Amino acid sequence: MLCLVRRLLVCVISVPRSRPYQKTIGETIRKHRRIAKISQEKLAEKAELHPVYLGQLERGEQTASVYALLRVAKALGVRLRDLVADL
Repeated sequence: MLCLVRRLLVCVISVPRSRPYQKTIGETIRKHRRIAKISQEKLAEKAELHPVYLGQLERGEQTASVYALLRVAKALGVRLRDLVADL
C-alpha cells in the first residue's frame, strides 16, 4: 500500500503546473517591462508585489490574480487588456 502511495505522489509532483495562458501573460509582462526599460525588481516595487512573485509570473510559473495584473498594468503604464490581449 505504501508503495502505491509513493507512486501516486511522484506522479502528482511531476505534473507540470504551468498552463499556456500563464506563459502568454508572463511573456507579455516581460515584453512591456523591457519596453519600459525597467528591471523586475523596479517593476515589483512600483506594483507593490514581491520580486520573486513577479519573476514567477513572467516565467509562467504562477497564476496572477486580476488584482495583481491590475497593479502590474498600472506600474507599466498600460491597460489590463494589453496584458491579456494575446489570450
